[in-house]
Amino acid sequence: MNCAVRDDDGRKLDHKTLEQLRFRAVRAIQEQGVHPEEVAATLGLRRSTVYGWLAKFREGGWDVLRAKAVPGRPPKLSATQMGRLYALVVGADPRQLDSSLSRAKAANGTPLIVGEPAALF
Repeated sequence: MNCAVRDDDGRKLDHKTLEQLRFRAVRAIQEQGVHPEEVAATLGLRRSTVYGWLAKFREGGWDVLRAKAVPGRPPKLSATQMGRLYALVVGADPRQLDSSLSRAKAANGTPLIVGEPAALF
């Protein structure tokens, strides 16, 4: 079994493009009478994908085919903290920071630019 991802794999498409692809596929089936398997072959998708879109459309209409927001992980820093961190990183050269933390090094010798954590948060 070949598990490699194809170049034209739908998972590589952004959400808006995938939404338009779903709309076009269902429109071709609903309005033009194209067979779902033909749509799948034309778009390079699996039959089950197109049939799934068609089933969702029949249950809930066009809205269920719309792209949904991907929530992601909630930020650990507040907007204020992020602004302070940004100002520290962009506004200062680490050599200007008068802190022993700014000269700390990781185990592999890479400098850790930490700055003044107490002042940040």
